[in-house]
Amino acid sequence: MRTIFPFFLVPFVLACNSCASGPYFPTVADTTPLPVIDEQYERAAMVETTCMDGSGAWGSAVLLDDHRALTALHVVAQCGDPIILVQTSDGKKHLVTVDAIAPNADMVRLVALDRWAVPKGKLQWSKAPHRGRVACAVTGMPHRNRLCGEVQESNDDAGAEVEFRIVADHGNSGSAVYDSAGRLVGVLTQLRSCSNGQYCSTLASEIDGREWILR
Repeated sequence: MRTIFPFFLVPFVLACNSCASGPYFPTVADTTPLPVIDEQYERAAMVETTCMDGSGAWGSAVLLDDHRALTALHVVAQCGDPIILVQTSDGKKHLVTVDAIAPNADMVRLVALDRWAVPKGKLQWSKAPHRGRVACAVTGMPHRNRLCGEVQESNDDAGAEVEFRIVADHGNSGSAVYDSAGRLVGVLTQLRSCSNGQYCSTLASEIDGREWILR
């Protein structure tokens, strides 16, 4: 039986190199040139949630336009009335509030009280890649990075989840997941524990069936 954890609660040891000995892992090294995905780096942001008692969480997000962002719901749902900040690639922090929550999914849209710089390029979305194809996450926390791996499971039903194998870290929840064409397909939500010490994998809530949340 495999255990599932939200990313920001996962000790880094669960995303260790010793878990990377499976036959498909890693499929694509982070240094492999993938310009269509690297163009999305400016959209990667960091989310900081602070509760009244001083507790909170860190996560990642993807900027949708000049005032809205998408992240994992569990990153911002730590208390009843948290202070939520989104830090963009220029280092500026912006106060945001919850704008919309995707039903039956670990996904939420945030709206800023001001504006940030509009990311370059058009954001497109697509269905999740089929098993055996590549999916890449672009993280905003703890630093901007590209994490690619092979898709293991992908449900064709709208609003499902896609599983793919990458080495994840603290704060990766909410990171945008793209296909090899640079189209947004989901948001990172959970890390599966290592299976027999062979590999670690991640889950992402799919955009397909919830594309309204991008508009």
